[in-house]
Formats: sequence, structure tokens, C-alpha cells
Amino acid sequence: MASNSLAQVTEGWPLRLLHVDSMTSFQRRDGNVYNGEKEPRYNILTYTWGRFAAEGESSIEIGGDLEWEIPSIKRSHFTAEQFTRIIKKIGAENSAGWVWVDVACIDQRDGSAAKMEEIGRQAAIFQKAQNVYAWLCTLQSDALQQNLDCLRRAARDIEFWNQNAPQSRSRRRWIWRTENCLRYLFRDPWFTSLWTLQEAFLRRDAYILSKQGDAVTFPGETNKAYLFSLFADCSTVYRTILRLTQIDGASSWAYDVMQLDEIIHLIEKSGCYALYANCPITLYGAARFRSASQPPDRIYGIMQVFGLRLGESSAPGHSFSLAQLEFQLGQALNERSPILAQLFVHLTAADGHTWRISENSTTPERGRGVVQPKQLCEISADETGRMMFYGKSCYWPDLVRYWEAIKNQRIRQGKAFTPSIHLDQGTSVARRMPKLWLSLNLDFGKEHDVIAQWIVTECKCPVRAAHLGETKGLFLGRAVTFQVAVILADLEGIAEWSRLGFCMWENSVLDPPATYGDVWSPFEGHLV
Repeated sequence: MASNSLAQVTEGWPLRLLHVDSMTSFQRRDGNVYNGEKEPRYNILTYTWGRFAAEGESSIEIGGDLEWEIPSIKRSHFTAEQFTRIIKKIGAENSAGWVWVDVACIDQRDGSAAKMEEIGRQAAIFQKAQNVYAWLCTLQSDALQQNLDCLRRAARDIEFWNQNAPQSRSRRRWIWRTENCLRYLFRDPWFTSLWTLQEAFLRRDAYILSKQGDAVTFPGETNKAYLFSLFADCSTVYRTILRLTQIDGASSWAYDVMQLDEIIHLIEKSGCYALYANCPITLYGAARFRSASQPPDRIYGIMQVFGLRLGESSAPGHSFSLAQLEFQLGQALNERSPILAQLFVHLTAADGHTWRISENSTTPERGRGVVQPKQLCEISADETGRMMFYGKSCYWPDLVRYWEAIKNQRIRQGKAFTPSIHLDQGTSVARRMPKLWLSLNLDFGKEHDVIAQWIVTECKCPVRAAHLGETKGLFLGRAVTFQVAVILADLEGIAEWSRLGFCMWENSVLDPPATYGDVWSPFEGHLV
């Protein structure tokens, strides 16, 4: 979570913890004391159960002064005996003795103020845990191990083939094995739960457990397998396929595009690529593939990756629609960090709310992993509720001329300068562009110059670059400082600015043109 400034964690200890030896849920007393023990070591289990609750089935027996019933789960998902055994197993790890598990530690009654308050503190609860364990409760130990091994080999092989074209037989065998491997792993409901998406982001160092509660490893590793290792292998496969098929245009893979697209879709749908990026903006887009019992859970189940308490978690007793929660999320993110809040692209038309992320948005490669953002603007709601930009901007042609002027200037470490332009899909402007220009992996130089000039010549309405600020990041293997701007267009000519995307450019030119500062002027604009 150190890679962004959105994940602000509140202080405080869980309202309840489960004492494993007695299987009793104890409430926190003054001084963070549970059953006489001050601030005990505890572990956490992340698992799925909500969609598998069933009347008439048995449930685990929990002692204590609980005001709610422990939900019973379909035996076909897991049994009470299996659940109890897993809890006792992780409770014994690293001599913790205590476990935080939702059904025993968080009020399960709908509308409970205590429930919403605790949901709003998930980041702190997960951060304080000694270890977290991800229970893939439908995957047998041997098969889980075999498929994790297969995934590691798949990542290693395609990285090698990125430089050395494989024979057709090897290529097709790789596709078949990789797709089957991913289908097996991702069939576990843990990969379709909205709540586990947030939990995995909060603790990517969670250990992977099989149905039997056995830890697994990756080839060549002696320690237990972390979720992060799974996400890393998926990311290697995902990114290399995109580069081979969309950017490099590798002819040896041309006949396998449909099967490769299916592998891409499997990884994207699982959320593993977004989780590897450790970018909360990207993670919200991944939430659209996850199951939620109620529409507002699409915000409640993800808000803690941003360190936010929205809706009922901050105003108990009040109800909020999904649309209201989405506005609250967008407003809060932009007020906290305009740079990080704007490092996304829309995947569909977003008329009426182009200024904020939605579930149909994601973050391109260049926008991931940025650190130390320095804000040079403000995006906030005015007294009428309209979202406004306050800061500096320049007309798009002026920024493009500046980029042209510094293209041949000396820069630090002698690397070539290049801006990057990332455009929203679904806009009237994007619909007229070649599809390649909207690639999420667009990071290859000359195409950005073409896109910049196309906007100058083809957009007949006013287009501005509104300066968000600067941030640190990596480019071509080196640390650089990027300037970041959101691209705005007055499409209707009525001083209402729609978002077209964002752009970044390197701020390491040793001798910038003297006129650079002249292009920026104070700007106040209504964002729609």
C-alpha cells in the first residue's frame, strides 16, 4: 500500500476477536483488551460464504455474548467441521491464539450500525493482523499445487518466447495448458467475491490454503505461497500476451489470437492483474466482475482499499443508493489526490460523470505504481454540488508545441523523451480514432506524437490540458519525475468540460525552453 497516497489507515483495534482454544468471541474492552489479554496477536482468514448461506444446515459453534446468529453454510461449499478445523489451524500459526473471522467478529445483521462501522475499519483490522490466510475451500491440495506449478512454468515460458518465437506445437500446447490451469484455479468462489478482492488488496502477502487447509509453494521456493506470487505470474502472462499480440504484432502468434484473448479475459476477470499492480483505481474497475448481494456493496466492499468510510459506515442509520455512493467515492478521491484519482481511462461512454472513475474504468501501464504525488490543483464540489477544477491549464496545441520543442533536448541519463497519452473509450473523439491508439498497453513512443497531432487537427472544439501535478515513477528501467495533466474538451461550447483522458510527460529535460512556463495560466472549469 506504500505505492499510493489513497490508502489512509485509521487507528483502532477490531471490535471483536475469536479466541481459538475456547472458540469464543470476545468484545474489545478499554485499552484494547480481549478476555484480559491486551492487544493480542491475531491472524485473519479470508474466504467466501455469503452466497452459500443455507437454512437448515449446521454452523460452527461460537461462544460469547453475540447478538446475531452464526450463519449456516451449504455443505457442498464447506462443512462446519471443516471451517472449525481451518480456524483452529490458522489460530495456532505463529502462536497467535486469536483469529479475526467475519461471522464471529462482525455483526451479521442487516442494517446494523456496528456492522457498518466495522466494515469501515477493514484496512486497520487487516493491517494489524500477524498473518492472513486465503482459503480456496473448493480446491484439493494436490491439484492446487499442480496448477500453481503449471502457472509458474507458463509465466517462465512466455517470457522466454517474448524474445524467441516458439514452434507451433509448443505454442499451442502452452495455450491449452495455461487456459486449463487458470480455469481450474479461478473456479474457486474466492476469485469471484467482491469482499475478497478488497481483502487481497489489503494483504497481498496472504498465504494460500487448499480445501484441506494445507499451504502450498511455488517451484523453486521454500516458503509458503503468497497471493502476491500468484498475482505476479498472472501479470507476466497477461502483459506478455498483450505485448506479443497488440504491440509487437508477433506473427508466430497470429493464428492463436482468440485463445490468447480468452486467457487475457480469465486473468482480467479474476482481478489478479489489478491486484498485482497495487493500484486502487485499477482495482475498482476489477470489481465489476465480482459478485455482490446488494448493489451498494459494490462501494462498501471496495472502499477500504482507498482508506475511505462512505455512506452508512460514516452516517449510521441512513441509506444510500449505489449512484450516491459512486458520487461520494469519486468526490472523495479527487479531493484527496487529484493525480491518483485521474490516472484511469473509461472503457465505455461515461456521459454526465466523465470526471470520476466507475466500474467500467481501468489504469493503463504508465499510470500504475506511481509514488509521491505532488498536487498542483484542486478538484472539488462547489456550493451547488458541481465538480470544479481549480488550478492551471493550457490549450492542447501549446502543450504539443512544447513537447516538440524539447524532443531533441538533453535529458538525464541520455534516454529518449516521450509523452504518453491515454484516452477514454466511448467518447465522440475516441470513436473516430484507430483502435490501437486506445490500447491499455500503449507505451511505445511514436504513436503518442501521432495522437497528439491528431487531437490538434481533428478536434474542432476547445481542448485543454489541466495540470494535475507531478509524481515519481519508472520509465525504461529508471526513476523519473512525470508531469500529469487531465485532457478536457468543451464539446458543446458551453464552458462545461468533458474528460477525454490523461497525459504524462517526463520532467527531466536539462535545458527546458524558456517559454515553458508561459503556456500555463490560471483556470477554473466545471467538470461534467
